[in-house]
Amino acid sequence: PSPDFDEAWCAIESPNEKGESFELCDVPECDPCSCTPPCGTPNLEGCGCPSFLQAQECCGDEGNGGEEDEDDDDDRGRYQCRFGYLKEACRIGLTNRKDGIENRRDAFCDSAEAAFCEGKIHPDCGCGLYEHMCAESPDDTVCELAASSCCDFDVAGWASPQCLCDFYTSTLNVLGFGSEKIVSENCLEASEYQDTLPYVENKKLRDFYKDTQGENWYINTGWSDEWSPEIVNHCNWFGITCEDGFVTRINLRNNNLSGKFSLENLRLPKLTLLVLAENNLSGRFSYGAAQFYRQLVRIDVSGNEFYGHADMTFSAATLYANYSHNKFTSVGFKRFTAGYETLKVVDLCGNLIDQDVSKVLLNLPPNLEELYLSDNLIGGKLPNPFPSLENIQRLTIANNHINGRLPEFSRAIPRVKELDLSNQRRTYKGGLVGDVTDDFTKLGDLLVLNLAVNRLASIPSDCGSLDKLEVLNVSSNLLGHTIPPEFGKLADVLDVLDLSDNNLKGRIPSSFQKFEDTSVHLSGNAQLYLHLAPLMLCFRPKFDLVNDTRICPTERSALKVFYESAGGQEWTDNSWWASDYTSHCDWFGVTCSDTNNTIGLDLRNNGLAGTLIEEIKDLPYLEVLDLSDNDMRGTIPTGIGLLSELTHLRLAYNEFIGSMPTQLRNIPGLELIQFHVNRISGTIPTMNWMNEEDSSFIADCGNPSDFEESLECKDCTMCCNHHGDCYPQVKPAILDMVGADNYTQLSIICTAFLFCAFGTVVLAVYAFDKYQNFNLPQSTIRGPEMIRRDIKYSMSTIGDDSVYKFFLSKSWWGWAIALGTIAVQSWMLFEFVKGAEIDLSDDSSHLVYTWKCPRDDVDCDFKSDLTSQGWMVFVILMLAHLVKDIINGSKLIVLSAKERHDHRTRLRYFFGGSLLSFVTLFALFASTVYNKAIATNNTEIILNSVVILFINDIDELFYEIMMITNSSWVQVIMNDSPRPDDDEDFMQELKDEINDLREKLQLLEERFDGEDVDPDEWRKSKRSSGWRNGPSRAVSVKNGKKGKIRRLRQVHLPNGNGRSTSPLRIENGTTSISVYA
Repeated sequence: PSPDFDEAWCAIESPNEKGESFELCDVPECDPCSCTPPCGTPNLEGCGCPSFLQAQECCGDEGNGGEEDEDDDDDRGRYQCRFGYLKEACRIGLTNRKDGIENRRDAFCDSAEAAFCEGKIHPDCGCGLYEHMCAESPDDTVCELAASSCCDFDVAGWASPQCLCDFYTSTLNVLGFGSEKIVSENCLEASEYQDTLPYVENKKLRDFYKDTQGENWYINTGWSDEWSPEIVNHCNWFGITCEDGFVTRINLRNNNLSGKFSLENLRLPKLTLLVLAENNLSGRFSYGAAQFYRQLVRIDVSGNEFYGHADMTFSAATLYANYSHNKFTSVGFKRFTAGYETLKVVDLCGNLIDQDVSKVLLNLPPNLEELYLSDNLIGGKLPNPFPSLENIQRLTIANNHINGRLPEFSRAIPRVKELDLSNQRRTYKGGLVGDVTDDFTKLGDLLVLNLAVNRLASIPSDCGSLDKLEVLNVSSNLLGHTIPPEFGKLADVLDVLDLSDNNLKGRIPSSFQKFEDTSVHLSGNAQLYLHLAPLMLCFRPKFDLVNDTRICPTERSALKVFYESAGGQEWTDNSWWASDYTSHCDWFGVTCSDTNNTIGLDLRNNGLAGTLIEEIKDLPYLEVLDLSDNDMRGTIPTGIGLLSELTHLRLAYNEFIGSMPTQLRNIPGLELIQFHVNRISGTIPTMNWMNEEDSSFIADCGNPSDFEESLECKDCTMCCNHHGDCYPQVKPAILDMVGADNYTQLSIICTAFLFCAFGTVVLAVYAFDKYQNFNLPQSTIRGPEMIRRDIKYSMSTIGDDSVYKFFLSKSWWGWAIALGTIAVQSWMLFEFVKGAEIDLSDDSSHLVYTWKCPRDDVDCDFKSDLTSQGWMVFVILMLAHLVKDIINGSKLIVLSAKERHDHRTRLRYFFGGSLLSFVTLFALFASTVYNKAIATNNTEIILNSVVILFINDIDELFYEIMMITNSSWVQVIMNDSPRPDDDEDFMQELKDEINDLREKLQLLEERFDGEDVDPDEWRKSKRSSGWRNGPSRAVSVKNGKKGKIRRLRQVHLPNGNGRSTSPLRIENGTTSISVYA
């Protein structure tokens, strides 16, 4: 009891009309109405104070008697609690007022209104409260109060006739409360507002144009025309559509309308479509305008600045209402309106609605199909049971502040297709909690389920039975179990599966490999990274961890692609290659480093059949790649050039085609490349190859080739042909020694050197001979006997049965025949030299490929059966057939340097000897290089040598042919050869010698006068007269001048052996000489 009053009093925390904060309860002192019942128990007294006191005591900060969750830390829960008590206090107060009992009902009801609107007072709070109370327990007082609260739209208390018509029609038809008379009176008055005239609409539109800053519109065609009462032309204005002269559609989307706008001012009763979206309009929407838009089917005012309360059911015909992206702070649905039954789509996304979700969902239209409430400030708990909306198909309340557990939806919204309750965790303790129950699995039509960014703990595996589900998003929750493998059943229908940012454990189910076109998001689950993802899941481009090497190693994926492209299922050994979770380091043929990087791939002779894919570049640490002896086809990918660590590349014995990728030159450390026995063509790029081992770089650059032009490979150390035979592409040491590129150049160099050597020998011998004959007279040096002997010697040396002896004749025909024979022999021998060239790209080469590069070894083997014994036989043959000609040729060359011969003779000797030696040595050279190139056994080297030696005897064969054909012609040629009886030079020399001899004989005659001469005396006389030691001579001279004949007896020289032969008769004028030798 108050000390100043004899009544109990209670404080009401709601300001009255005077601004005071306290109101008195009209109860006697010590009345039971002053007592507070226990929290949660009903008020059984006939006064409102107990319920009011319960609201005070039971809904404070300390708790609500167990009615609030301990994690509800905002005021919304307290208002919910207080609303229940204060509504009861208001109802008792209104009942007492109806019974004539004075009560401060206004204070209780005002507090109840405030609690209903969660402390945010606005004009619709009373309507919502009393309509709710009228629906619960209809009576005259409550329902009349509801009518006045919902239909009084101005301070003068004017009530909308259409609103009253709708209200009383609803209470009569739905609640069975009211009378036909009241309905008829209000509806009759409302009908008066449904008629209009075109010129009135024209005036309203012009006012609308002015109010919305029409001069700034983007398009205002017709709107700015001068107005005349006689001309009504608004049907032609931009954005206006008319029927029968009345406006039925207005579409001014994104036209820069601005300013305050009120539907009550426009008043177009025939309007069916109103689109004012994406402008800058503001103002409130009042249900008072409902009577002017009874035919409005679609209204779209999204993207403006409208604020206040959004009444969604003010038009009787509205199906679609879009109020999104404005500044509305509350929303309500009046059940008594005609539009309550027709409304199907409501969009209120992106506003400032700050209500409890249970209030927002209160009185939802029963035929609603789509409700969009995302991006607001809606809080509280979802009501359980959830409001029944059997026709709802899309319900999105994302990005709000809803908390608590999920209610059962299957009975309330059984036909829902899209349910979005995501992103409620905007505060520390906000968001939906608990488990996603099996109740969701009963939503058979569900297409989209988005529960992301909450605090949900689990999701049932039976969600895999939702065979129509396209989107399942439970990301950013507290899921801590393993991933249900049953989700794999949704692979054929699911577009998005998002389980990211949770605490999921274990392995990703292998059933997830079925998600070929599904966006699978599993990132942010730390424990999932401890295991490899199923192998095929790492090939799904929409898998968010496909590039995370912890769960999807790039090398494993690359090897899997290679496995598929190379026909892995048919391999001889494919152990572990098809395993979902096995590390690629355990796969057959794969070698890894300590850090699990692939460094070796050895699958030789393993039944591979397919192509080498570009993804091979995704093995950046690969050092050894051996795919030899398989059936790999296609081209070699350019990506192989990105394997910077590669040292061994072996692709031999396959069916690769095309050209070699130039990117191979980018690999710095290659030590072995083997591409032989494939079908690679073109040119292998220059590699600057440094490894000179025979088997280090092998390709099909030999001949014969499968192609018109063989593969070009300058760096190859070994070339193979299409038979699989190989030969080292190494220049012979002799060529390197002399700096020649091939045997042809070598033969030219050797020929030049040979003739230089011959010339050097000639000069040396000539100098020596000159020195030896320095003190001798010319008559002694050019003795006829020596000359004649040289002639006979030269003929026998060069060969009596060879056309080479024609070099010693003066016949031009003889020289032509001899030179032609030399040319023929040289040409034939040169063919053998060309055939022996080690040009592996030259198809004309006779080179025999004597190496084999086996399938099962990286080293090539020399397979020739030619032994040292064969070469020994070769040497014997050469010595037996050629040494004689070499010696004879050398003798002629030496003979050509003798001073006693004239220049022409020396030239003939030199040419004869040089060409004989040249042909002989060239035959030796050709035989050697040819046998080295093609001889593979001892028999072949003998046969080849015999053939070449036969060429060396062509000069003799030609001579025989000439003798058989026309021997006289040979005799004619040889008659031009130097002889003692017809050679003028010889005769002149002989004459000079005889004159000298005559002088000496004359001296002897004067001394001895024809007597016998003692040998000692003869020797003394010979020395004194200049005679040289030599064979004995006897000379008989008949001098015809004086007619006397003097004979010198035969003189015996000291060496004896003097002999007399038939004299050679020489006549010259009056002197005849007989010479005995």
